[in-house]
Amino acid sequence: MVRPSSFSVKPSRTTLYRRSRDTRFLARIALTIAVVSVAIGAAISAVTLTFSSRPFFERAATIEGDFSSDWRNSESGAFSDLSFNDWAAYLRSLASIGFASRGDEKGETSADGSSPGNFLLPEVLEEIDRSEVLSDSEKTLMTSFAKGMLGEKSTIEEAALDLEEAVGTEPTRPLLAEMLGDARSRTGDRDGAIDAYRLEVDSFPDTAHRSLHLLILFLKRGDRGSEVTELMERPDLRPHLKIGDRIDHAIDQRDFLTLLFLTLRHDLRFDDPWLLVLSLFAAAIWFVIITQYSGRWRSRFGFYLAAVALGFLSGSLTLYAALLQEKVLHFVHDPSANLVDQLLYCIAGIGLREETLKLLLFLPLVPFLARSDRDEIDALVCAGLVGLGFALNENSGYVIRGGEFTTWSRFITANFFHIALTGVVGLSAVRCWRRPKRQWDNFLYDFLIVVAAHGVYDAFLLVPQFAGYDIVSLVIFAVICYLFLDQATQLMRPQNSMTVSPLAVFVVGSALLMGVVLCFACWAVPFRVALSQYSAGLGSMIPIAFVFISRLRNL
Repeated sequence: MVRPSSFSVKPSRTTLYRRSRDTRFLARIALTIAVVSVAIGAAISAVTLTFSSRPFFERAATIEGDFSSDWRNSESGAFSDLSFNDWAAYLRSLASIGFASRGDEKGETSADGSSPGNFLLPEVLEEIDRSEVLSDSEKTLMTSFAKGMLGEKSTIEEAALDLEEAVGTEPTRPLLAEMLGDARSRTGDRDGAIDAYRLEVDSFPDTAHRSLHLLILFLKRGDRGSEVTELMERPDLRPHLKIGDRIDHAIDQRDFLTLLFLTLRHDLRFDDPWLLVLSLFAAAIWFVIITQYSGRWRSRFGFYLAAVALGFLSGSLTLYAALLQEKVLHFVHDPSANLVDQLLYCIAGIGLREETLKLLLFLPLVPFLARSDRDEIDALVCAGLVGLGFALNENSGYVIRGGEFTTWSRFITANFFHIALTGVVGLSAVRCWRRPKRQWDNFLYDFLIVVAAHGVYDAFLLVPQFAGYDIVSLVIFAVICYLFLDQATQLMRPQNSMTVSPLAVFVVGSALLMGVVLCFACWAVPFRVALSQYSAGLGSMIPIAFVFISRLRNL
């Protein structure tokens, strides 16, 4: 007789139920994931720093660290295999993140009294001279460009003259006129920069994407709109126009229909698929947690995905409305304005705009959700998923601008905040649809509360007068989240027995998300830099994590 094995590859429902509610077990799992993630991240950093042809500088714009020390400590020849184009991109990145000399303009100096650019310039020139890839003529050009990007004002003037002589009347190679434009722009010679960028665009239209963008930007700053229109209408340049430039031009031309299509196209473009994967992973964790409350997520899976899609679309419409509000109506946030005006902007300009459009995109689902009082949990869940779709749309932009660690901060705050806000007002809308005479005042009350809470929450993050009072935004966040979670717990179907606790999904999912973020950040970045960001982000969000743990641990 063969006895059943005490070890099962597939754990039983009883085991899953018990283990997922064992806080000590979950803590051990989370700690194990963190330790493994740190080890993998260290290995990734070591390997990619050794073999990457584009080491630390590519990530320096989104990862803070002592850049100059990493340059000084790099092995001799670490940059010897950089191509001409790579060197140009590298020097621009150095200038953009603060290593360009600005001593003449702002008096900024490093610890030893020299400007950041001057401090780094000799070592940069030495590495250029040591290059095994650049030809002698390319070294000469790149030396001039380095001086133009990192030098003092007088040095930049000399570099610009050298580059102008190299360009002549017609550039002999791509990027040369663009380098001249960069140097001219650093001297404050806008017209000279425009001429150089235009020369690059006219000579090499298929590769001069950056020059085209800068040319449009400088022309707009110089109130030369007719020239911008000419560029926009050139057939050879149309495929290479940045969508942001096309959006700005549509606004200038008051072509609102084109603006709408461009906004939708903008939100469906994912320039960095890996960062998109991080945002999707973060959203998936909340999707699993929220849909467990309904007790029948398998049969409603398609319906729930439709709610997320509608929420994503609401994010695009919100961007469209924001462009109209700020670019056409000029209703923008002014940190120097009085407190009342800033509060008005946060409540009417942010809270009202976003909550109205999320609710508008939730309305197509309302007739299906209002059929029975027993489906109120579905109404709350679907409305929350619309908020999740909105957050997913919004996060893609934040993560691209702020780097991978933004995924974690947005996951723990904005993702669920939008879920809770839309969930509360969406449930109220379903009740109002079902009994309009009895529920319309409750719906209006809930909607105004949600708009005000959203606006005040943002105000304590944006308004300078509220600096140092971040605890108030945390209180608002906790109140709204508790309101959603308490309603979800109340409306759960009695027969709904969650095999896996939402707390387990939250704890393990959070640990996995932070681990993936850390490993992603370690790519071609010194490990200590990524780890410091990991630790700081984790530590700052622990208090907010307890907002969820306190409500999820009893399910």
